[in-house]
Amino acid sequence: AAAIASSRNSTTLRRLPAARDEQQRAYGAFMKARYRLEFPLGLRRSLWLLPACHLLALPAVAGCPAGQAALLPNVRALPARDIAMLNAGNMKFSATSWNSGTGKLELVPRSPTTDPATGQQKQQVDQRIYCSGGAFYDRPAGSADYHSTHNHVHYNDYANYILEEDTASPQNPRKGTKTTFCIMDTGGINTQLTGASGSAVFNWCPTQDPDFNTQGMSVGWGDTYGANLSGQSLRIDDLAPGMYRLRHVFDPKGLLLEADEGDNESCRL
Repeated sequence: AAAIASSRNSTTLRRLPAARDEQQRAYGAFMKARYRLEFPLGLRRSLWLLPACHLLALPAVAGCPAGQAALLPNVRALPARDIAMLNAGNMKFSATSWNSGTGKLELVPRSPTTDPATGQQKQQVDQRIYCSGGAFYDRPAGSADYHSTHNHVHYNDYANYILEEDTASPQNPRKGTKTTFCIMDTGGINTQLTGASGSAVFNWCPTQDPDFNTQGMSVGWGDTYGANLSGQSLRIDDLAPGMYRLRHVFDPKGLLLEADEGDNESCRL
């Protein structure tokens, strides 16, 4: 497998209320059957935890046509690398996620919306799921924002960095402030996987504001945020001497549909 790129250009249940009459029960049965057809199983489970008004407000999500299987990505976390002192009080490190699934991770834009609380504009994002017969469908997957420090658009809620005592019950874990990424192919991890590309496909970071261009991660490829980039550090000068572990958790809110949700975290002592 090709080596990982170590850095990038810095510019670059509550269910519905119990039916009170036969009409409500019949309607509930109809809606349940409808969403079984329109939503994939994993997404359907989460949607049925929402009140009916929320269900009706969500954009329609199809699934793969009959006879076609979903080619799902699988985001995995590699242990932190390039750990060193940034300055007297802060530790820096590199972070890598990679896609070991059968399909690419691809994020596509929807129309921007304005947050009523802050007045800031957010770019809503869909995850595009490809099917074995060539079809695809889109599903809601969160939002993105323009980051002036990195001079490009970041997908929100993609990563958590956690430094904590290496004990069964760590107290006061130190969490990083960076949770957003511009997701792209920075290096091959296992390009022998079925469906892997021999070269980078997602090799850019959108710089338009507020536009959010398609970005993602190919099968067999990884995305590394180098230790030299803003946000790749944690404060440590006030920690007591001892053994600590640095955890990297990708997709911590479960916004992405993946083949396996159990391998999104890495740990390094």
